[in-house]
Amino acid sequence: MKKCIYKENAITLIALVITIIILLILAGITISMSLGENGIITQANNAKKSTQESQEKENFSLEISEYMMESTSLDDLYNKLIDNTSYKKVKKITDPNGTTQQLEVSKNSYTFYIDNNMNISSQKNNTPSITSRTIAKIETKSTGTYDASITVTTYNPETSEDIIYTSISNISNKRDYNYFELYYNTSSCHWAISSKNNNVYFCDSYIDNNIFQYPLLQNEVSWHFQIEKTIYIVINELPITTSEEMVGKIETISTGDNDAEIKITQYNPNTEYSLSFWELYRNNKIHLFKDFYISYYSTYWIITNNNPNLYYSTESDTTDKTKWIKIDNNISFDYRSNICYYLMVIND
Repeated sequence: MKKCIYKENAITLIALVITIIILLILAGITISMSLGENGIITQANNAKKSTQESQEKENFSLEISEYMMESTSLDDLYNKLIDNTSYKKVKKITDPNGTTQQLEVSKNSYTFYIDNNMNISSQKNNTPSITSRTIAKIETKSTGTYDASITVTTYNPETSEDIIYTSISNISNKRDYNYFELYYNTSSCHWAISSKNNNVYFCDSYIDNNIFQYPLLQNEVSWHFQIEKTIYIVINELPITTSEEMVGKIETISTGDNDAEIKITQYNPNTEYSLSFWELYRNNKIHLFKDFYISYYSTYWIITNNNPNLYYSTESDTTDKTKWIKIDNNISFDYRSNICYYLMVIND
């Protein structure tokens, strides 16, 4: 009699665990390929958005082409678009000198930018700007025949303090406000504010990331205690150049009629401005750049050192350091002079 032997084939527990792990790895790879940052679904959504944006841009271009043909400048185009109610927003983007560089136009959920060549893009240009921050506001008021008050508001940290003239002994030895000091000059009966470093400026108009358009006062400002006045305190946060390199070029030319023009080129960041002497004079402006600033006095242009290692020369040769003269404080020259100065940082 034959005996039948049956052999049972079964999966072991170890094999089962390994199989589950492999399946989980494969599932993770599949999910990552489908839903990850570069996954199939993400790429499909991006392609869809790109197609929709391209179509919207094409429609927008056709829509405003007539406006563009009739416009001679961005400002002209802005005036034509601003009254069109189909656009959610029409905004000028200007450089620090106030010149329109782009128009920002929004329609539906898309925003487009138009440059001076009437090119349309979805990207905003990085227009050069000077970084500044308003850190405090000083307000003074006369409160009677022999009394007055001063209010000091700082924005970081946010504080507000009222100081009365009759209790002026409280600040007779100066009050420290981080970037500046406030005190009362008993001999002249004046409030006085002094800066504590070279990057602090004072102005009588509100500033928001554009210090080119406002009159600035450096070092110290004072006024009679009963004069009603508002002063904003601004700090320039653009760091000066530390490497040895050419940082600017100054050119002046007499334009007749007792006026002259100065052309300032800053190399990093790359900016270029032209100023009329009488415009600067009438508006009491100081134009601040990264390593220097331009101002006036009487009938003179003044280039003031904002970098302790700033030198100037009439030649652009950077290899011969003997041709360069250090600007210890400032240099000045008649506003009608025809000169060309190069500015360079040379580490002593």
